[in-house]
Amino acid sequence: MLASLDFTLNLKSPKDRLFELITTYEKYPDFLPQQIREVKILENDFKKTITEETLYFKTFFEKEIKQKSIHTKISDHELHTKILEGPAKNSEIFIDFSESVDGTTVKIKIKLHVSLKYKILVPVIKRWYKLMLTSVLYKMEALLNKVEKSEDVSK
Repeated sequence: MLASLDFTLNLKSPKDRLFELITTYEKYPDFLPQQIREVKILENDFKKTITEETLYFKTFFEKEIKQKSIHTKISDHELHTKILEGPAKNSEIFIDFSESVDGTTVKIKIKLHVSLKYKILVPVIKRWYKLMLTSVLYKMEALLNKVEKSEDVSK
């Protein structure tokens, strides 16, 4: 079953700093320790990174899952992630960072593939992905703002 989800966030941080932080995959558990337990880098080169994530769900049930993903830098402001293994296998996430008047506009498009046995959970899974990505990006922005303020103080 295929479901899709599109949303946009407007953040005040510069796109290059956000993009650099979002591609530091092993830091994700720092931003969402309750949901993202661990991220291991399995392979890494300039354009592509393969990771294994340990995720924790606690909605209708408690479940820890592992999934493997490949993250591809399409450009200096576009990221494509494809889930290679796990319940959401073949799902894709497209993230585009563009400059805006107030900072950065982040456009996120998710193509969610789930097996029929998870069909009933699609609304919950979509909400979880949106919450996870939104939370990670807002927490990254908060970190960048904190770093910028400390840099201003030290000048």
